[in-house]
Amino acid sequence: AGMMLEARGGASGVSNEDATKFYEAALGVYKGILEEDPAHAFSLKRKVSCMRGLGSPEALTTAVGFLNEYLELYPTDVESWRELSEIYLEQGHVEAAKFALEECIMLSPVNYVNHTMLADCLYTLGDHGTARKYYAQSLELNNTPTNARAALGMVLCTTAIHGKRGATQEEKSNNGPLFVVGKTALLESYAHLPTNNAGKEVSKLVKRWLNAA
Repeated sequence: AGMMLEARGGASGVSNEDATKFYEAALGVYKGILEEDPAHAFSLKRKVSCMRGLGSPEALTTAVGFLNEYLELYPTDVESWRELSEIYLEQGHVEAAKFALEECIMLSPVNYVNHTMLADCLYTLGDHGTARKYYAQSLELNNTPTNARAALGMVLCTTAIHGKRGATQEEKSNNGPLFVVGKTALLESYAHLPTNNAGKEVSKLVKRWLNAA
């Protein structure tokens, strides 16, 4: 019943007022279940989904609270840690998102997406040296054209370190070869674009940018 109400709240064409009513009704269903079983994992997670569906800044803050309560009971749920990081990023709390993604990597060290997302946070925070390490790890786990985001991140990090005043010896170490790794992987990704005029033009622009980097 709760998920049916959520689906109606998220349906296209539903007014904000009606959507709010549906999500609040769904919350009521899950709260009723939790009164009987406070550790009911499904209902705890659906409460988070309802608050995200409402979408207001206040609702997102409540969603964070619900998700942290859930993770206290189920701390090994890697998908929930990733969801927490996504909400933090929606709120602009990059440092908090970084912590959640570090938990993801501890729980699932071979998932390349987690490494890329953590690297994105570190890059945003200005820690290019550590971000470069996680982009490199992501590319090591998935060095295919589907991982263009990590390849681009590697190029951006190595370029930033190259132009950084006072870069440490550790940051400078292997920076050139790692730039080549990122550049090669990025070119490989764009080589798989459709061979129509638009695809060719994008590939040409990327090559021009990389040659100038």
